[in-house]
Amino acid sequence: MAKLNSMPGRDKFLPVCQKDMEAKGWEQCDFILVSGDGYVDHPSFANGVISRVLESAGFRVGILAQPGWEDTKDIERLGKPLYAFLVSAGNLDSMLHAYTSSKLPRSDDPYSPGGKAGFRPNRATIVYCNLIRRTFGKIPIIIGGIEASQRRFCHYDYWEDKIRRSILLDSNADLLVFGMGEQQILEIASRLKNNEKIHTITDVRGTAYIKKDIGFLSSSEYINRFGEPQFTLSYEELLPPKNTPPQRVQEHNPKGTPPQYRKNYAIAFKKIYDEQDPVRGRPVVQACGALYIVQLPPAALQSPEQLDAWYDLPYTRYYHPDYEALGGIPAWETTQHTIVTHRGCLGSCSFCALTMHQGRIIQSRSVESILREAKKIVEMPSFRGYISDVGGPTANMYANACPVQQSKGACLKKDCLLPRMCPKLEQHLAKQMEMLESVRNLPGIKKAFISSGIRYDMLLDTQSAGQLGEKYIENLAQHHTSGRLKVAPEHISPAVLQQMHKPKFEEYLKFQEKFEAASKKAGKDQYLIAYFVSSHPGCTIEEQIRLAEYFRQSNWSPEQVQDFVPTPMTPSTVMFYSGYDPWTLKQVYTPTTMREKRRQRALLQFKKPEMQGRVRKALREAGRSDLIGHGPKKLVPPGPEEDWQE
Repeated sequence: MAKLNSMPGRDKFLPVCQKDMEAKGWEQCDFILVSGDGYVDHPSFANGVISRVLESAGFRVGILAQPGWEDTKDIERLGKPLYAFLVSAGNLDSMLHAYTSSKLPRSDDPYSPGGKAGFRPNRATIVYCNLIRRTFGKIPIIIGGIEASQRRFCHYDYWEDKIRRSILLDSNADLLVFGMGEQQILEIASRLKNNEKIHTITDVRGTAYIKKDIGFLSSSEYINRFGEPQFTLSYEELLPPKNTPPQRVQEHNPKGTPPQYRKNYAIAFKKIYDEQDPVRGRPVVQACGALYIVQLPPAALQSPEQLDAWYDLPYTRYYHPDYEALGGIPAWETTQHTIVTHRGCLGSCSFCALTMHQGRIIQSRSVESILREAKKIVEMPSFRGYISDVGGPTANMYANACPVQQSKGACLKKDCLLPRMCPKLEQHLAKQMEMLESVRNLPGIKKAFISSGIRYDMLLDTQSAGQLGEKYIENLAQHHTSGRLKVAPEHISPAVLQQMHKPKFEEYLKFQEKFEAASKKAGKDQYLIAYFVSSHPGCTIEEQIRLAEYFRQSNWSPEQVQDFVPTPMTPSTVMFYSGYDPWTLKQVYTPTTMREKRRQRALLQFKKPEMQGRVRKALREAGRSDLIGHGPKKLVPPGPEEDWQE
């Protein structure tokens, strides 16, 4: 990473040590934010956003980024906060940071100094909270971020291959903030300042907590405010019967009938999933022994003005200067010149955690706020004229709206986009294109790219997009593609795509044709980077072989191949663990052994010499030795077979 010629001094950042506190004239912090990520003061980094939000409300906030956990020296660095510790594992689940889909240790960590691994512990939220408890006793602890958010109920953990309790119990935290936490943390902070005890704060939307006595849930006041509490299956009902040895997922025979306790997991998840809506969602309760996990409905929808307020805060947009000598923070390198235009996603892809974290309803910023941020980027010493991304979870969902969602919430039994787009969904493509044009026409900006990906089937929908869909694709090719555009067809099999909640592959081919034509019209040599996923639930080895054959016929070597990783609280993970589709409760074939997962990935990379021994063995055992040999219809040449050991 290139060193910065000029960056803000440490006085522009929040305190990270006692000297910083003294320089600000502070004797004590009101809140101390403990994060598994390096400290980056940028609106794409959770520790930067939450700390600035609290600062804007007048609170004194200190940052403990990636504290050591072998002793108490680092956790004591800023002393004891007046109100609470705020703990997050970072922008990703710490186990996903640490291990690959094959459960092998990762060699790097883009959110750590110099990109090196080892700066955060496994299960960081739990480790940090227990360290705080041992050091400071009964100080209030509030946890948040994606790790806490996705583990708020009892959940399947891929790395241990078992059902774990709620992270609230294992961390011994007092309160959990799920989803995007600005509204929640401001309300909690204000109430703590007004001398409310943390255990009495049980009515903040977008939070979860543990209670032994839940009689208050049946009060008319509580029900009138939040709705009738919904009870999902208990932790004990998700476990194998007593005196029965737990069966590893990898030992499960996918052709047999999974045991009832696995089916229970799919049933429990569906009950939880149905209430993750900011408009119609109700409280969800799950028993765990003698205690209860209580989750209130998600935080209320935010207006453009509210979102603007978070993104207009005085971020330095840089990593802390302490990291300069260590090589900086690589994740900052790729996000420093990016703009987030909206939150939420209409897609509901089965393998994505976004639905449970940001929700299905689009919440967009104003064009004016986006332009203000673009002007700040232009002023950065590191800026060279190129904004690397103007987008969000899916770039072309900016400003999309549905009148039903705003008043009644996202439909409970209907998908917004599949099997075809809902006629009530309004695509405001003209507003998107005007916003993009305004950004790229600002003085100092040469190009403003879209690199966060798009949902191409929406642009092809003639009813909601009309002729503007064609115009958007032309605009994309002409102005907002840096030679390559990311898209995610994921697979070609209708059965696999159905389990993924993704559009048919034919939609991708239509978009490819239109994008290539638009690029040619613009006089540019551009192409698509297509993402594919191997070993997703529903994908048999036969389906994967058909995908490999398609690659051979198309003379295609995919650049981006991802082996499916089961992460907590996604529908795909439910299928992986339980063997059931949570929507239909029908059995789903799932590649669960590490051997098959690796074979499926190798089939997508059959042209690589180091993969061909594995491909030969996979083909022979699947009864497809006809694809081994020389000639245009063969996948791999003859040779020795190889395999992986479990």
